[in-house]
Amino acid sequence: CVVDQGAEVVVMLEVVWKTLGMGMCSDYRLNMESVNTSKDATLGIIENVPLDFRGGPMYFQIQVMKCTNFDILLGRPFFKLTSCHTSDLPDREQDIFLTDPNTCKQMHIPTL
Repeated sequence: CVVDQGAEVVVMLEVVWKTLGMGMCSDYRLNMESVNTSKDATLGIIENVPLDFRGGPMYFQIQVMKCTNFDILLGRPFFKLTSCHTSDLPDREQDIFLTDPNTCKQMHIPTL
């Protein structure tokens, strides 16, 4: 997973989506502009995808793209739903802190 506060959506690589076997709605496609200003259309959206960060599932709307440099990109909808904040450490690691919106349970996730 890539955590990106600047990304406006949550995105998943098509190959990952296919392994999940979940349905995708191709009626909700977006034209995405990447950092290098290239433009690509998403293939569609997977609705209510449960992601579990060791505190129980939280549900996200995830756009699917054919080709990316990541499996999953967690953008601003992820930050807003989970009240996510990060802490940058001197050793170049980053800690991620989440709050489950349903249970108010707080989670601390170290990065590698």
